[in-house]
Parts: sequence; structure tokens; C-alpha cells
Amino acid sequence: MSDEFALRLHAYADGELDGGEARAVEAHLETCAACRADLARIRELKAAVKRVDWGRVAPQGLADGIRRRVAADRARRTAIWSGGGLMAASLMAAMLLFRPVSPVDDVVAGHQRALRGAAPDTVAASGGNVKPWLKARLDFAPPVLEVAGGCRLVSARTDRVARRKASALTYMCNGHTVDFYAISGNGRTEQSPLVVPHVIRAQDYHVVGWQRGKLTCFAVSDAPVGDLLTLARYIETHAADG
Repeated sequence: MSDEFALRLHAYADGELDGGEARAVEAHLETCAACRADLARIRELKAAVKRVDWGRVAPQGLADGIRRRVAADRARRTAIWSGGGLMAASLMAAMLLFRPVSPVDDVVAGHQRALRGAAPDTVAASGGNVKPWLKARLDFAPPVLEVAGGCRLVSARTDRVARRKASALTYMCNGHTVDFYAISGNGRTEQSPLVVPHVIRAQDYHVVGWQRGKLTCFAVSDAPVGDLLTLARYIETHAADG
């Protein structure tokens, strides 16, 4: 079973595929005993997790220990703030500076800003203008496809992801807004994407991440995960055209 079909099988078990995708999976399952066995194992695991009595599994005294730690943490924060505003501000700045970088959180936040119309430095796609517009603002060349896997390019913008400058192309896919992000460089970050596209559930969105050459790529939307995988696969296949 391919990595892509494994992702679809998990999405099928969670009821996250649209009608067409679900029927395609079911058609494959009718002829593949191995995949039917994998689906049964996935469902057994999900059912087993639901049956766990987490209250009984937790070690005795866990709740009291958590309450003690929370109280101690509150006392430390109170002492820091009462000890001086400058010290507290310095510590807060250090925490923000050295907090783990999460590109997934960044692309979801950027997608939400764009949906609210709060994304600066945005241009509407018209007559092949996006590629030269991005070239003037970035030091790398992301793939720019006017049409990708049935999705239509409507706008482009620049953004920051994992503290690096990124391109963000907005597509309309079957009535859903999808943002395709590209970041230059292979620096290690939290939740680094795999070479094979993989799916992350973040808030109310699906995020598909993958690596292509020196670019780290993400597609984010509330669209069905199958649509995002189709878009990612199309971009990978036709990137040289853009």
C-alpha cells in the first residue's frame, strides 16, 4: 500500500473524505484483502482508544501532582512580576525568542489572516502577473501554476513561516480556499515535513506538508484532505511548467 493511499485510508476511517474519494477507496477495498485488513486494524485501534478508561489508567495521585505544579508555577510567575517589570519583560521576550518554531501553526495563522482579508502585500492573479510579482519580492522561485489539479489561482502574497520569508498562492478548489506555501531552505524545524506528502490536522484545517528540492511546501485549507493531496501531487508533477 502506498503512503498516499495509507493517508486516504486513515481519512476514510475518520469519515473525512468527500463522496467521490470515499467511493474510490471503497472500490479499491473490494479487490484488496491487505487494505481491508489494514482498515480493520485502524478501526480496532480507534475503538480501543475510545474504550480506555483514562481515569483508571492514570497513576494514583496524578491530579494532586498536577494541581501542585500549577500552583507552584503561578507562585513563580507572581514573584517574577512583583520583582520588577523589567525582569519580567526580559524573561517574556526570551521565551518568545526561543520558543520552538512551528511552521504548521504559521501557515494556519497566515491562512486565517487571508480569509479575514487581513493579509498585506497581496496581488490578484491576472494574465501571468504572479510569477514576476513574486520574483521581485523573494530570493527563490516557487512554482506558480494558473490551474493545478482542477484548482484555479486567484491571488498571491508573501508571508513569514518558521521565521523565513515565504510565498503563498491562493487557489479556489471545489468551493474551498486553499493556500499553497513555499519556503526556501532545508533548515530543521519542529514538525519538519517528509519527502512524501503527509497530513496534519491543525485546528479546523488540514495541512499537507512535503519537501521538494530546496523548498518546503504546505497546502492548508478546510477542504477534504483528498483535494489537498490532489493539489500537492499536481504541483509536484507539473512544477517545471510553473
